[in-house]
Amino acid sequence: MGYRINAEGLLGLIAAVLALLAVSDSQARNALDLRQACKTALQDAREGDTWAPERLDAETLALCEDAVAANPKYAALQRQLGAAYVANGNPQRAVALLETAVALGDGKAETVLGILYAEGLGVRPDHARAASLLRGPAEAGDAEAQNVLGIIYVDPRTQPAGTEEALQWFRRAAESGLVQAQTNLARALLTTRQDPADHKRAHEWLQRAVEGGSITAKTLLATSYMQGLGVEPNMADALALYLEAAVAGDALAQTSLGVIYLEGRGVPRDNGEARRWFEAAARQEMPPAENALGVIYMEGRGVEQDLTKAKRFFEKAAKAGNADAFNSLGIMYLQGLGVEQDLKTALRWLRKAAEGGSAEGQNSLGNLYLEGRGVPQDTERAAHWIQSAAEGGSARGQNALATLYLSGQGVPQDNDAALFWVKKAIERGEPEAMNTLGVMYIEGLGVEANLDLGVHWVQKGAEGGSPRAQNNLGIFYENGVSLPQSDRDALEWYRRAAEQGYEEAAENLRRLEERS
Repeated sequence: MGYRINAEGLLGLIAAVLALLAVSDSQARNALDLRQACKTALQDAREGDTWAPERLDAETLALCEDAVAANPKYAALQRQLGAAYVANGNPQRAVALLETAVALGDGKAETVLGILYAEGLGVRPDHARAASLLRGPAEAGDAEAQNVLGIIYVDPRTQPAGTEEALQWFRRAAESGLVQAQTNLARALLTTRQDPADHKRAHEWLQRAVEGGSITAKTLLATSYMQGLGVEPNMADALALYLEAAVAGDALAQTSLGVIYLEGRGVPRDNGEARRWFEAAARQEMPPAENALGVIYMEGRGVEQDLTKAKRFFEKAAKAGNADAFNSLGIMYLQGLGVEQDLKTALRWLRKAAEGGSAEGQNSLGNLYLEGRGVPQDTERAAHWIQSAAEGGSARGQNALATLYLSGQGVPQDNDAALFWVKKAIERGEPEAMNTLGVMYIEGLGVEANLDLGVHWVQKGAEGGSPRAQNNLGIFYENGVSLPQSDRDALEWYRRAAEQGYEEAAENLRRLEERS
């Protein structure tokens, strides 16, 4: 006997099916409505290409979470909400959403997730995973992915032999017009290449990036003009570019201007102006600026000496890993400035600074080996560290290396090499080097003897603050050497040097005061 459905039963079944279809259609419309509402809310939370985090409020995020829950297979929505969470300061939730989007096959999500892995946002840094995620989009022409791949490969800590590949990815992204990649390509060419042709190409890329509105590129372009990298040195252009970038808020440009005014490079020395720019950069937590402010307060340059404040700046910069701050702390412990003198602690900080790449730290450690303070005296090891400091740009190190060549300590005696390095130091405004050059002219070392020119350079060094030059200038005034004899002027220069702790000047001051 077969089964049959009566008319009443059939009508009931049809009604039930229609009801189910109505519910399914309602859910689909609800999911679509939620998706569209989220999309609109996220669009409203953007200003051009950037997010306006204040518009990513709890209500917007909750709406989008509901939309994601109702559309679990819609990868683009997962990616868009993930990007919103990055802007809103919740990278952990962003990673979870982006991982889902990648699993659903969203190529654009690979770029965003790769950047998070590269920078360690919301997840432990993993450059291998980042590169794996970014390679596909990069090869497909995604400029952002190409740029971040370049950043990964240019870092020797993560990719020791990756410089060529880094340059390749930066170049592809730069040629597509990505300003950040143009800047990164120029930076890589300047820092990993010695060929002037590469430096010229870097200069050209920096000009393009500046035209594209990059403030960072403007700062790097200023540096290329100041150092003559890929272009003739032009201090006026360098200063103008640094000033534009600094006023726009670039912390590196602000720090560079501070150094320029502190050292008097192309401008008169101005400790107040230097401090103003260092303070601007320090407000952005720029470690080199924090260290420089510490030096200003430690040495009392244009301010009342404040060793407590100096130490606080040094410690803050050191906590951020700044190697020059390690050196500054070492100097405080070496000389007992604001702390109990402690040679062991000083040596620990100075070694950390030198091994961390601080040119000033290398010079400080070299001088300890030269003097045998806290370490066995070793002139060859001293020369090694001092030469590293000189080549690293330390004006003090350059002057110290010049004096080693003059005396033949740890290096072959070589007056020509001494002259080369002392001039390098004078270019950086180092007063001690001015005194060294003055002595070379007076004694005819590597130059034709010229007493008047020698005294001129010693006087410049004294006016610049060198205690050794101040003592020498006092001797010249006391004895009428190329200057009118003047006990009063001699006393003044001896006093200035003695106030800086120069013992020979203190003895000369006592002797002349007793005689007067």
